Order: sequence, then structure tokens, then C-alpha cells
Amino acid sequence: MTSENSQPPASGAKGLGAKERRVVWSVLLLVAAAFLGLAAGTAIGARFFVPEGSGLAGPAIALGYGLVGVALSLVSAGLLIWKGSNSALRWTALGAMTVTVLLVGLLSWRAAVGRQQLNAELGLDQPLPEPELWTLSARLPESDPTRSYREIEVRGEDWTFNYVAVGPEAAQCRSELIATEAQALSSQVGSLVRRLEELSPPCVDSDDPTRLFLTLRDAPGTPFRELEATDACLKRESDLAGLAFSLRRLPIDAVNRAQVECQ
Repeated sequence: MTSENSQPPASGAKGLGAKERRVVWSVLLLVAAAFLGLAAGTAIGARFFVPEGSGLAGPAIALGYGLVGVALSLVSAGLLIWKGSNSALRWTALGAMTVTVLLVGLLSWRAAVGRQQLNAELGLDQPLPEPELWTLSARLPESDPTRSYREIEVRGEDWTFNYVAVGPEAAQCRSELIATEAQALSSQVGSLVRRLEELSPPCVDSDDPTRLFLTLRDAPGTPFRELEATDACLKRESDLAGLAFSLRRLPIDAVNRAQVECQ
């Protein structure tokens, strides 16, 4: 005959399971409430309480309202956990988690679309030209008040460039060209090669101060060819002036695209 004490009371097991389930629903509700409060507070703050012209302070101000939203949502969730029934807690947690998942999906989709649009605007979605074997180096004199680099080296074999940044720290930076930049440099370097092979090379008839020092190697193992360009030469040689302008723009545009790694 089975003893009455051989098994734990069913009511005790049922009570323990209900308590564990309440803890799970409480945790889910708190996580969802924190996210939804942050999203709602940030959106409201950005829409109604960030002054125009705030600049870089704008996102920080909006995030501050987002933290206020987190606090309010957690207080509300805590009151429900404290006073609400199991059924109310369960359905509220399910609803909050559903909205959270949908909102995360929507934000992820919007971020992906925005990134695609930005890449299209910056030309990052266009394929690079076929690799070329040349290496081009340039140096700007310290007397140049508008220089965007000290020294720069561009490689056609992988369409990358390294440069020494302007400033007392002289940081060593690296970046990659985009398709439009690579296409322009390919054409400009080709024009420079043809110009250097002519009987009358450029930039040999002026005593003005040098504004651009160029070194070109057509392919690995070939000798370097050097060129010193003055203002008069750059005014006379339009293709060379275009190359000088393209080189000046490379560091500026790479920084604007946030595609620079510096040491």
C-alpha cells in the first residue's frame, strides 16, 4: 500500500512552477520595457526637444530623453510585476516582446536601406577597375597652406593609398579608393606616362618654387621617374593639375566617408 508521504504534494509542485514562470515573464517584460522606453524617449526627444542647430550635441540630448523613457518604462513594468496578476503579466510581456521584435526588425531594415542609399551616394556600390601595376607617390611642401597631406602613395594594383596626415602628430593613415577615384587616377596617370615619354617633358622651364613633388613607377621592378611641378607648370599642364587636385582630395574624401585607419 502506497504511503501518503511517498510523493510531494501536487499543489506544492504547481505553486513552484507558477513562481518560476512569473520570474521569466517579469524578466522578459523588463527587457522589452527598457528597449521600448529607450526607443520612444529618444524619438520623442529628437522630435520635440532637440533645438535646431544643436549639431553634434543633438544625438546626446535625444539620448538623454531616451534614458528618461527607460526609467519611466521600468517603473511601470515594476508596478505591474509587483501588483499585477499572472495573466496580466504574461499577456503584457508577450505584447511588449512582440512589439520589441517588430521594432528591432524595422530598425534593422531601415538601417540596411539607409546604408545602401549612402553607399550609392558615395559611389561605394560601384566595382573598382581592373588592377594596374603603377605606384604613384607625391609630396607637398610645408609652405603650402592648403595641403591635405604631407606625403601620399597610391597603388593601382589594389587601389589603396597611404598618406602622412597634416598636423604635429604626422599620423600614418591608410584608406581605399572608390570606383570614381580609381577611374580618374587611372586616366590621369596614363596621361602623365604619355606626357613623360614625349621629347619635351613638362615642368623643366620654370624657376618658381615647387608646389608638387611626384614619383611614378610604371610597374614593380621598373625605375622611378620624378617630377617637380611649379605653379606655372600646373597652370600650363591641365592633366597634371587634375592629377594634383585628385591627390589632394583623396584624404579629405576618405575622412568624410569614415574610411580611414590611422596610427
